[in-house]
Amino acid sequence: SGAENIGFALPIDVIKRAIAQVEKNGKIVYPFLGVQYQMIDADLKKAKNLSVDEGAYLSSTSAGAAVTSGSPAEKAGLREGDIILEIAGERLTKTNVLADVIQRHQVGDNVSIKYLRGTEERVIQLALAERQF
Repeated sequence: SGAENIGFALPIDVIKRAIAQVEKNGKIVYPFLGVQYQMIDADLKKAKNLSVDEGAYLSSTSAGAAVTSGSPAEKAGLREGDIILEIAGERLTKTNVLADVIQRHQVGDNVSIKYLRGTEERVIQLALAERQF
């Protein structure tokens, strides 16, 4: 009774994508990289003594390991402490977070990932898998 006049809306692009996936696959699928991360901000940079101001710092959380066993990220060699700087040429920032960038791709897409391990920048290629629920 106290929730009158509350509405929920989904962006039309999300709906169109979901419809296309159901038509093609019979279900909605989500691309999966297989990492737990924190977006770098001033506090994290200071706490971990990081050399960069932006990116996704791979770290274990209460939800699981930094890199999921058997995931595309593990198969490509990513590991805890790596910092993902770019995916498919898109810089990761506080406003362009890893999850959003991944969701703009499809299952099976090959993407390049630029990351930092220690002081060395590296680039890998991997295919995004289907997220299993």
